[in-house]
Order: sequence, then structure tokens, then C-alpha cells
Amino acid sequence: MKNPKISIITINYNEPLLERTCESVVNQTFNDYEWIVIDGGSTNPQTLATLKKYEENMAYFVSEPDGGLYDAMNKGIAQANGDWLIFMNGGDCFYCKESLQSMIPYIDKNSDCAVVYGGTLFEYNKKLKPHFIKQEMLGDLFFISNSIPHTSSFIRRDMFAKYGNYRDEFKITSDWAKFAQMYWAGEKYKSVNLMIAKFNVDGVSSNASLDEHFMEIAKIWSEYQPWVYNINKNILKARKYFYAVLCKLFFFGWLGRYFRSKRNTYRVLEKYTKMYQETVRSSQN
Repeated sequence: MKNPKISIITINYNEPLLERTCESVVNQTFNDYEWIVIDGGSTNPQTLATLKKYEENMAYFVSEPDGGLYDAMNKGIAQANGDWLIFMNGGDCFYCKESLQSMIPYIDKNSDCAVVYGGTLFEYNKKLKPHFIKQEMLGDLFFISNSIPHTSSFIRRDMFAKYGNYRDEFKITSDWAKFAQMYWAGEKYKSVNLMIAKFNVDGVSSNASLDEHFMEIAKIWSEYQPWVYNINKNILKARKYFYAVLCKLFFFGWLGRYFRSKRNTYRVLEKYTKMYQETVRSSQN
């Protein structure tokens, strides 16, 4: 298939839940896609058996050591021919058989957008939690303490040619950085009220320490949004309390989520500004 509509890229390394990822891909009712699998040289016998079982369904497959998650993703991007890319990594899966089919009309209608994304069902300790980020929640400050779900995002392939691939010096948040970079550059995003994927909350970014996570975010800020470091601390505190009050008044629905997102943004800014500034200064010395 030379020019498929969608390229599904699966990054994997010894993932015990790989079988469900593979099943969810091959069982999609929409079939104008290619499936690219980048394995990091898995050694687990169960993983190897699963890869062999589904290899004939893959448009491209390689199993070799790599430089980490984002290096593997970049390998997948290099092999992709689709107009749109979605990363369905080992352990994650599509929400249902119609996940791709249901998104196609929205993708076609919003072909001028850099990213068209839906909802994600988070799986954590056998509990399921739906996660939606409404388009109205996005803004200049949103990506300072939030991101959109990578597993449920369809990214126009030419965006990587325009803005570059994932930066592998970020070991935890390079997808966050890419979404922020494109949004802050003025690219359009479109949210769709459809559940697209199930995300296994047990990955690299989930297991990383909070400080590691935010140290990478600090680097992102310093490059893409340096004005963040100049926000007055009293303004941060006042806005945090303002949104905390609104959270109590509007607890449910997307408006409640929006105000909680805002409150958390200012919490993060207030708590970590000093640490970020010290990190940036030390990196410049």
C-alpha cells in the first residue's frame, strides 16, 4: 500500500500486553491503513511469539536495539506513508473495532488541522477512567501543565517534516513537547467527542518521578515559551485561588475539568517556577 490514509505506528519492547494491541489493530473495520512495528529487540518469549504471529499483517517490522521510546517513534515516522499518523504502542489498544472508521469523517473535514484527537480510556489498577480534553480547554497556558492524549491523536504526517521529529533528549515528555511546539506555532487542533483508545497507565512517563517530568517540561518552556519565567508570583497565587473557587462552584462536566486544569496549571507554575529558573540558569552556564 503506497499512500494509505493512516499509518499506525507501534513501539514495543518486551510488552506483556502486546497481544491486545495487535488484535485491536488487525480487527479494525477500516482497512486503508498501514501498520508499522518498531520493536526494541525484545527477548521475552511471549512477546517474540506474538510478533511472529502478526508479522504478516505489518507493512514494516524491525526488531533491533534503539535509543529509547522516541528514537523508536522516529524510526516509525521515517517508514510511514500515511497522510495521518497514530501511535498505538505495545500495551495500548483501540477502544473498539470502529475506532478508525469513526474518525475518518472528522479527519477529512479537518484536513487543515495539525492534530485531530479523541478521548482515551485510562486503565490503572484495574480501574477505568475516561479522559477527554475539549478543544475549549486548549490555550497558551494549557501545555504548561497538561497535554492531549498521544494514543488518541491523529497527527498530520507533514507536521514532522515542518517541525522535526521527536527530540530524543527528552526521555519522558517529547510527545508533550511536540504538541506544545505545534500549538504555540499557531497550528490548528480539533477535538472529537469519540473514545479512540485504551491507555495502559504503566509506561515510561507514568513511572517517571515528578521532578524528572517537570525538569524536562522546564526545558520545553525555556525554548518555546520563555515568558513563563517572568510571570509575577503574586499573580500566580491569585489566579490559583481564583480557579480553586471556580472548581468548587463548577465541579462536574467539561467546565469543571477546564477550571481544574487551570488551577493545576497555576499550582505547577507557583510550585516549580523557582526550580525551573535555577535549572535554566545552570544549563546556560
